[in-house]
Amino acid sequence: MNDTKRSDMQRSDAKPSDTQRSDAKPIGAKPSDTKLYVGIDLARRAKHKAVALTSQEAASPRAARSKPISFAHDRAGFQALLDQLRAEAGTTSLAGVKVNVDGCPLDSDGDGIPDYKDKCPTVPAPGTPDGCPPPVVEKPAEPAPVPAPEAPRKLTLEGVNFSTDSSGLLPESIAILDGAAATLKEWGEVKIEVAGHTDSVGTDAYNLRLSQRRADTVRAYLIEKGIAADRLFAKGYGESSPVADNKTAEGRYKNRRVELIQMQ
Repeated sequence: MNDTKRSDMQRSDAKPSDTQRSDAKPIGAKPSDTKLYVGIDLARRAKHKAVALTSQEAASPRAARSKPISFAHDRAGFQALLDQLRAEAGTTSLAGVKVNVDGCPLDSDGDGIPDYKDKCPTVPAPGTPDGCPPPVVEKPAEPAPVPAPEAPRKLTLEGVNFSTDSSGLLPESIAILDGAAATLKEWGEVKIEVAGHTDSVGTDAYNLRLSQRRADTVRAYLIEKGIAADRLFAKGYGESSPVADNKTAEGRYKNRRVELIQMQ
């Protein structure tokens, strides 16, 4: 047997190196991701097969020198292949959980909760059990403040005068009462008290009766002007509610008055 055949036999009997064995652990492979591991292992076998063919074709020393294969070159090339396989085949594990290039479950929003557990994978919500921000609890609207009840409206009929010791209206009082009737129509359907007052001249009992007659006179006139009778209630107060000093003529004049007061 010549030297060439002995050399071939030696090559065929030689044990494969660690870089050629199919059961060697790939550089940087993650055993936890079986799908990725198998893909890398198949790719490694194909790669070593190509290296072997290249070595067989390199029959001459010149060809061998032109295609040197160093361990360092092989490691760098395999690492590049490993990264490519991770990017292409390592996006989903066998359990159906999406993973990144390092084989870790994806966390799209970066809140520390992997997507397969995150019910809101695009909304960061660190520290929550389901990855979703807690619902915003809207405070109930504060009830609108209850407006304070309006003070009863009061209209003093200044200038409404009566004949002396009488409940008869003087002519100058008519225009004032006409304006009062228009105002009461603007107030709506509210009830109105027609309050009569006198000065202190005369006895209390007499002034009380006089103030009542004058209130009745004003009520009757307002009804004639279109104010509903059931809205108007006449009441005499006599001299009990003065608004000025009865010792002066001016004061007594102010006390002899009729007021229209909205009833609550």
